[in-house]
This record gives sequence, C-alpha cells and structure tokens, in this order.
Amino acid sequence: MMLLRRLCLLLCLSTTAFAAPTQEWFALKLGDQRIGYIERSREVRDGVVESREYFRARLNRNGVPLTITTEENHRETADGRPLGFSFRQKLGGSELRMSGTLLDGDQVRVRVRQGKASTQRHITWPEGALLMEGVRLRERALRDHPGQRLSYRMFNPASLEGVDTEARMAARESLRIGEREFDAYRIEHLLAIAQSPVRVISHVDADGELLRTTLPLFGRELLIERADARVVSLPQSRPDVYDFTLVAAPEALRQHWRDQNLRYRIEFARRDDGAGLPGDEQEWQPLGKGRFDLWVTPTRLRVAQHAPLPADLSSTTWINTDDPAIRRHAERATAWARTPAQRMSALERSVRGRIDRKSLRVGYASASEAFAQREGDCTEHAVLLAAMARSLGIPARIVIGLVYAERFGHRGQVFVPHAWTQAWIDGRWQSYDAAQPGFGSDHIALAVGRGDPADYYASLERIGAMRIESVQPETP
Repeated sequence: MMLLRRLCLLLCLSTTAFAAPTQEWFALKLGDQRIGYIERSREVRDGVVESREYFRARLNRNGVPLTITTEENHRETADGRPLGFSFRQKLGGSELRMSGTLLDGDQVRVRVRQGKASTQRHITWPEGALLMEGVRLRERALRDHPGQRLSYRMFNPASLEGVDTEARMAARESLRIGEREFDAYRIEHLLAIAQSPVRVISHVDADGELLRTTLPLFGRELLIERADARVVSLPQSRPDVYDFTLVAAPEALRQHWRDQNLRYRIEFARRDDGAGLPGDEQEWQPLGKGRFDLWVTPTRLRVAQHAPLPADLSSTTWINTDDPAIRRHAERATAWARTPAQRMSALERSVRGRIDRKSLRVGYASASEAFAQREGDCTEHAVLLAAMARSLGIPARIVIGLVYAERFGHRGQVFVPHAWTQAWIDGRWQSYDAAQPGFGSDHIALAVGRGDPADYYASLERIGAMRIESVQPETP
C-alpha cells in the first residue's frame, strides 16, 4: 500500500508566506497528537535572501515506523527573484537530494541524486513561479485589504513544477495559543494540487509573522502552531496513518465480483461536490449532499475523458523513463508482444515479479530506486510500471484511490489507500495493477496524478472523509 509523505509541500506553502525572524519553530499536531516540528530561518547577505526550512514528522504505517525529514533552502534577490534552491528528503529507506541554479533566461541547471544514482539536466523554470521570499513580498500587502484575493505560483522542488495558489485576506480575529492571546489576521489559501484543491487557513500577527496554520489531513486537522526551541525535544506520538484512512466495506466482496461491474453508494462527510473525480472505467452520479452512486465498469468500453498529454510520456523525478536499465528490462519483458495491450500485460507481470519484497518500509521510492532495490508497496509498483510503459512509447499515468482487502493488519473487510497505473490502450485509458493480482471492480479511483507524492496527499483528504454505504453487482 501507499504512504503519506509529501506533507512538506503543503506545510512549506502554508508557512512561508510571511516574514520570519532569524530563527523560529512550529509544532506539528495531528488532532491532539504531537507528531513533529518545523524549524525556519531567514537571513540577508549582500542583497541575497537565504531562507531555510527543516521539517520532521513521525508516523506509523500499519505498525511500521516512518520518519519523514525534509530540508529546503532558497536563494533569492531582495525583490524576490529566484536564484537557486536545494531540497533534501529522507523518507524511510528512500532519500532524494536536488539542487538547482537559475541560469540566463528561464533555464535551470538541476542536479538530482536518488539513492546511488546522480543525474544532471536542464529544465525551464515554471512561468511566474516564486520561492519563499517572493511569496512573502507578494502577500505582505494583503493585511491592509480585507476580502482582496491574490493569485501566485509557488515552486515545488520535489516535482520541479509550480503549484498555483490563491490567497484571500478574510478578517482580523482573536487567536489563543497556549496562555497567550493574539490579535491575528486570518488568511485563506487554496492550493491546486492534483485534482483535489486543498484549503489552508493561516493566522499571522500585526508584523506578518505566522502564528498558526491548519489544513485537512486524513479527514482530520493538521495544526502548525508557533512554538519555541523546546519543541525539538518534546515527546512525540506516532499515529498510524491507516487508523484514519481505511474505509470499512459494508459487506465482504465476493471474489467473482471483481470481474463484474459493481455499483457503490458513497458518502463524503464534507458534502463533496465531486469535482475532479476521474471517470475512466467508472461513472459518478451525484445524489446531493455529498452522496454519489458510483459504477465501476472495467468490462464496459467508455469514451476517454482526456486523451494523453505529452507529460504522460515524459521522464520525471519519480517516473524515470530515461533510466537505461528500466528501458532494457521493458524491452526484454515484451520481446514476444505484438500489440500495446500485450506489452502492458507483460510489463504488469514483470513488475510484479521484479519487486519481490513487498514492504511498507521503503516510504516512497522512484521507479529507478524500486527497480534497483526490488522492494516496496503499491507506490513503487505503480511508478515502475508507468516508467516501463513510457519507455516503450505507451502513455501512462498514476491513479490514486482505494482497493478492497479481505484483511489488512488487524482489520478485515476494508478498502485501503492504493495506487496503480493507467495506460493509453486502443484509444482509452485502461488500468493495470502490478501490486495486486490485477485490476478489477474492487478498485475505486479518486484522482489521477503524475507520480508525485503530493498528488497522493491531496487524495487522502477525500479518503478520510469517505463512507461506503452499499455495494452490489450491476444488474443486466
């Protein structure tokens, strides 16, 4: 199964909008449990602004400990023009290091190290993308204009892409943190991540310094709150992500049902309007007040919602299509195949055998790491299968959702957060699941992503607020 890990994208976005003193700390709480902290600093040297953010959180995944650490450094001019960045992430058994230097024009020289592999390439800087100081300067004037909206794009180093963000100054209000009372400014952010925009609420003081940020996580609330240096040494809990994200099945799914068309009745606690829910191989019918009938129909041909994009063939940080070892393996595994459908079936079997250590220990690995280490959960199967497909010229993408499990840990008859691969075959998107015996009606797709873990994070909020009322085979 998959994991939560790209927390830091949202935390970085929601805690970098305003000026900071030389050094400051924030506590991370999930509900009433302290799970980690953030340490931030900002320094100006010879007209160059250097910003640093260190993030650490501790969780469990079905009893397996997982520690997430990230460190992000930005260099900008005093007026917010990006100069360069570095990013380091350690997640279970996987580590990613990246650094980038902006060259003349909009070109960026990027160095990437994943595991033992190092690469260098040039990318185009996302149009209008800002780093920490640029965002701080853009939002500084919002405090004097209640109701005003501001749109900007924040750079995400993990994906080398921009995240479109909208900020609105809501109102002044009283805010209590511990024993202190603050006259705070409330700012609402909307982050365009994957197909499920994420709403973040921040409070700042009269000087524009962050006091508190809240954002949804697992159908609960993640709290980022001003603290002091002692937060680093305070005791921390390790909540299990699956305590929040397993969805109970209304009854056991019979084995033969997975090969039939199924109808689910689903309710989202927050009256979700269904925006962005994928329709390939399934159909959502809104019933009102957050309730839907969902038909999962892998046996019925459907017109594709969206044709492939150039990105569905590209090599990325996580889907390493240009890895020579992956390409050679894909070619050998499909030497006998004559059609794209035959190639995908062969690749699905090959990936299932290649990752022979099924484990929650890894965290979130790239396709290259998964291929070399031969260990992982559904995430590693999905990105490796997508990378192999793309290396053969077959458009592929990652799907995030749920899959039925008769037993998972100490729970029985549940739907578990999951990821699999879709490939463009015979004019439509078709699903392949190398981590399971295959794709069937026991899969519920909630989002389509690029393989970036931030896409998965955005989907977890829907999973945490979801209830399955009933399931039954489609009647002829």
